Amino acid sequence: MRKYKRVYVEITKRCNLNCSFCVKENSEQKDLSLSDFKMIADQLPELTSTVYYHILGEPLLHPELDEMLKYAKDLGLKNSLTTNGLLLKDKLGKWSDLNINRLNISLQAYFDKNNQLNSDKAKEIVEVARELQKEIQTVVFFRLWDMDNPDNQQMALWLEETFKTKIDYTQVNKPNGFQLGDWFRLHEGKRFVWPTNALKGTSSGFCEGLRTHFGILSEGTVVPCCLDAYGQIPLGNIHQQTLKEILESPKALEIYNSFSKRQALDPLCIKCEYKSRFD
Repeated sequence: MRKYKRVYVEITKRCNLNCSFCVKENSEQKDLSLSDFKMIADQLPELTSTVYYHILGEPLLHPELDEMLKYAKDLGLKNSLTTNGLLLKDKLGKWSDLNINRLNISLQAYFDKNNQLNSDKAKEIVEVARELQKEIQTVVFFRLWDMDNPDNQQMALWLEETFKTKIDYTQVNKPNGFQLGDWFRLHEGKRFVWPTNALKGTSSGFCEGLRTHFGILSEGTVVPCCLDAYGQIPLGNIHQQTLKEILESPKALEIYNSFSKRQALDPLCIKCEYKSRFD
């Protein structure tokens, strides 16, 4: 059975912000139940070492997140979280022993016009993260889009002052970003267009979906990659099949094999612009 670097388990579609760079969820906003999460997690050790707790949604809104983290940790899995950080303060004193191996905080949310927040709030989140890091003892990534944006440049200057460093902008867009301090990194993401059938596209290209990762939506649909937020390429459902059965299905293997030949097979994959990043 193939091993994946990570598996994305969407535990909620709900979010406490309205960022312009996220797709809008039109379906019923259903949380993944704790029992369903446990059923998924029980199957993960033979597939991956690391669980990511999102595709869409803010994972800290899930009322049973901490129980999920503990259950995964007890199975020997590493926990990785991506959050806007607004609820991090509530986790102080609660996450010290949950095997969180990476915490990604999207500071971009605080400069998005839809959210009516500002740099002062972003700075507050950074300070909370510094306090939380002492407890969880794991690396914290602060993430911003497109560093040539004036707001982001001002935030970067503040981070330089706070961490007493000089940012090397040749490093921020690399996988491990720029090291601000012993446990803190700044990572620049490039904006992308979420794939839809309305886009133009090409059948040539490569994708890491079903190669390094796959995703599970909160209603149980298994998808080939973390950009299929609407489940337009359903491989199966955890309520009807095991993950092993789904990942070894003819449809999953066909998608995998077609990308091995650098060919997109599914209409959504053809329309997806993100695959150009792997050229």
